[in-house]
Amino acid sequence: MRHGHNVTVLEPFGPWKTRDETLAKVQSYRNISMLGRNLGVFRDVNPEFLSLLSSLVREGAFDIVQISSLSGAIAAKVAKTLLDRKICLVYDAHNFEPEFVKETYQRDRDHSALERIIVTGLIRVLNHLGCRFCFDFVICVSNRDRDLFIERLRMDPKRVFVVPIGTHALGLPTKEAKSKAREKYGIGKERIVVMFHGLYTHLANREAFDLIVNSIAPRFASADERVLFVLGGTDSPKFSEKNVLACGFVENLFEFLSLADVALVPLKHGGGVKVKVLDYLGMGLPIISTKKGVEGLDVIDGENALVVNYVEDELVDGIQFLVNNQAERTRLGHNARDLALSKYDWKVIGNTADEVVQRIVDNSHVG
Repeated sequence: MRHGHNVTVLEPFGPWKTRDETLAKVQSYRNISMLGRNLGVFRDVNPEFLSLLSSLVREGAFDIVQISSLSGAIAAKVAKTLLDRKICLVYDAHNFEPEFVKETYQRDRDHSALERIIVTGLIRVLNHLGCRFCFDFVICVSNRDRDLFIERLRMDPKRVFVVPIGTHALGLPTKEAKSKAREKYGIGKERIVVMFHGLYTHLANREAFDLIVNSIAPRFASADERVLFVLGGTDSPKFSEKNVLACGFVENLFEFLSLADVALVPLKHGGGVKVKVLDYLGMGLPIISTKKGVEGLDVIDGENALVVNYVEDELVDGIQFLVNNQAERTRLGHNARDLALSKYDWKVIGNTADEVVQRIVDNSHVG
């Protein structure tokens, strides 16, 4: 709305901030569920979703219907066609979904083999049908994802745009704020905090938690008593043992990140851009990451972060190097912050998104 657009959001019932309704008109529907499973992937046959969507398309003077999920694309295409509306359908792709599902959902044993087969297959079908026959344009979060849409789906490059995911590059915490945060969490001034955070129910994050607790942290327990591994995130465990402090759910992320001296991203799997890395860049933290962790971001090894192949020894060596080199931590952190401000700050991205929207509207010859 800062750029003068009128926005209506249609989303499943769930928590949102009151401020959201000052930025857009919000309407909600219930996802289909069965046997305790959320079946949002079947949105195209959800009667409540179909009814709300049809009403909006019929009554609203929209230029664009932007969908952040593959499910719903067929319903939007049908509604637009039957109601004869000249609306541009845009896929706001947070990942290249078939890759993301393969990297995460297909490997998650919390779901039955049958569920994994059905959902994985359905996503592939929806991805092909949506991008080839329903969506007029696709907006990706990275050049890497854009290449995947063009190469694997043979999409016209003129139909695929890039608008990166961003971060709120807020002011950096003062020494006093950092000291108060450490006091709150019971962390001594002499400790060097190596941090990782993320949604624990996401398999790739859970693997990273386990790797840190079971493999990486033990190698520092006796070798360097200054090092403390601090973990946190929604649905994550809460405990303290040896050189690991697991804080569970974090209410104030800015305060939590201010504890860190080093950010660690030991991810082996996962698709798309990792938002946690953007958080670390915005906070000006020196980062040690696998290639998978910084995938899709314009991070240069040795310049904005230390990037290694997924080898446990390389991660340990990188952590030890940063722990013992304050000047290098300062340099990498400064460069990380500069990258966040120049490319990934939401204000910068908002301008980019506005330009893309205008190009889509101006060049759209739908219907």
